[in-house]
Amino acid sequence: MSWEATLYAQNVCRLMDRSGRAVLNALAWRAAKETPAFVFMKREDIFAATGIADKKTVQTAIERLEKAGEVKVLKVGGIRENGKRESTDFELVGIRQWLAAGKP
Repeated sequence: MSWEATLYAQNVCRLMDRSGRAVLNALAWRAAKETPAFVFMKREDIFAATGIADKKTVQTAIERLEKAGEVKVLKVGGIRENGKRESTDFELVGIRQWLAAGKP
């Protein structure tokens, strides 16, 4: 877990969208200490971490985060031949910019 990413998501991000903030918090919580601006997470894990069961709500929250410049989807996880879902790769743009500015 990256405390910088979690700090940004909880206290710095000014996004007022509840589901968007919940998704950003889930992504930030999953960010590694070494790479706080990049997260690899399955959609099912986002559902579980946010408590949002509606897939469309999570998808539109991710789209709103993209429009707000907070998140960039780098690779959408598909389904493998064995039926298991792959992780989606996210760049946490707002967190990357905040860290580059030396804010924490």
